[in-house]
Amino acid sequence: MNAIPLRAATGLLAALFLAACGTTSVVDDWQAPTQAPPPDKLAVIVMAPEALQRAEAERAVTAELKKAGMNAVASSDIRGMRGRLDRKKAEAALKPAGVDAVLVSFLVGAQRGEPLERADYWLNYEGTGMYYDWFSTGFTNVYSVQEGPGYADVSVDVYLETTYIDVNTGQPSWHIVTKTKDPQYRDVAAAVSGRIINQLRKAGQL
Repeated sequence: MNAIPLRAATGLLAALFLAACGTTSVVDDWQAPTQAPPPDKLAVIVMAPEALQRAEAERAVTAELKKAGMNAVASSDIRGMRGRLDRKKAEAALKPAGVDAVLVSFLVGAQRGEPLERADYWLNYEGTGMYYDWFSTGFTNVYSVQEGPGYADVSVDVYLETTYIDVNTGQPSWHIVTKTKDPQYRDVAAAVSGRIINQLRKAGQL
């Protein structure tokens, strides 16, 4: 398999979190011997290359966590958490905001996956027809949907590492590495978040 350059792969982050039912699995996990207690407030940090990508991805994950009952917030919505982050800057912003735990997700790699067979659809112009509305009539272009023999494509496997960190101690409690297939064509915000939620429950933090 050929690796995809990291710079190109980072552009997949927004599609990864914002695309409708991707295939996501946990390929690696680690858990500390002693787990941090359930957080009062959890911040989500997605290390995306652009501010807009980061904000959209964080809000997508945060929405899923809230549905599961977690008091979660997107870190980009917290004062002082914009721009380039380091631990000192983050701690100075998170503690005044009442955040006692963070989830940090970042891309750890991408590679080409197995070949995929896809259907091939296009619109074919059929001519002009008349349409009827409640209060008017008029003419419009008419199209039909055509299906071809399909084409071959190659999937992309994207690997994300998500780590849970206790803000009070600064120590990680657990991390998981998820593999998501074909993020250009599928939305996996719920799938990635579902894996995170399962891990939070496993650790007794939700």
